[in-house]
Amino acid sequence: MAKIVSAGVILKETILSVPHIPIQYSRISFLPNKIFCGVGGHAFNMSLAMQYLGGECTLFSMIGKNENEATLEPCDLPVKLTKMELEKNLSDTPCAVVLFDDDMRQQRIDDFKDAATNQINLDKFKEEIKDAELVVLSNANFCVELAKIAKEAGKKIAVNMRTNLPDEREFNAKLLELSDIYYFSDTFLREKAYDFTKKMAEKYNPEIIVTGCGSRGHLLYTRDENRFLEYKPVKTLEIVNTVGAGNALFGSFLHFYLKENNPLEAIKKANIFASYKIGFTGTSYGFISEDEIDRWEQLIFRS
Repeated sequence: MAKIVSAGVILKETILSVPHIPIQYSRISFLPNKIFCGVGGHAFNMSLAMQYLGGECTLFSMIGKNENEATLEPCDLPVKLTKMELEKNLSDTPCAVVLFDDDMRQQRIDDFKDAATNQINLDKFKEEIKDAELVVLSNANFCVELAKIAKEAGKKIAVNMRTNLPDEREFNAKLLELSDIYYFSDTFLREKAYDFTKKMAEKYNPEIIVTGCGSRGHLLYTRDENRFLEYKPVKTLEIVNTVGAGNALFGSFLHFYLKENNPLEAIKKANIFASYKIGFTGTSYGFISEDEIDRWEQLIFRS
């Protein structure tokens, strides 16, 4: 069982399914069974996915001073994170509202409160990563210092960057230079995913890059083989909500890569994991086990 330490912003999250974005103004709307409230955040979602698949995950994050941390882990899931190290040092717990429409478009509003100016307990983090096989970080401000600590400790680092917009590049570079495995989404790219991924590979020389391309699938770069491989999405359940698909893909990819040391096999299984996940609403719901993935793999790839 691989030990993984992750860190990032944890969010109280509201997902609202609407017919169209932008929504039409109405003083009051009644949308039965269209509002979902839960817990999310890149690091939280990836950690829960890896724990579900059999990993041992410790999550570091920060929450509001008056928050009841027991309410921040889904109570109706069959697994829980091995450990949650939550600093109660924020004015309030970060929140997010996500609109999702019938055309599968998303509009997200994040409120990170004062997370950008606070830090987790670094001594606890240093102690926890001593026997960790992988450190998984989001692109939160406080994760730069954690990446430096993990690098000095000789740990492999995976980072969920999501975007690399012009105003983010100076900050992102600090994490990319320290990390070994990257995840990006092509949502806001102004160039083709292949061109962008190749540019990142040449500039930072990472071990692996996974670039999510939405309904078109994803792109995998591996340094050892110097290959760029495109993967189409697979079909498991009917699509209900794609919010959290990237976190599910990257988290499950990391799990299988650690287990099998084969990025090509890991991305195939992660593809199934993410496909199943988007049959559910809620970024931390819709996960399946390794055995279930194996059964889907038999149906999809070997039939």
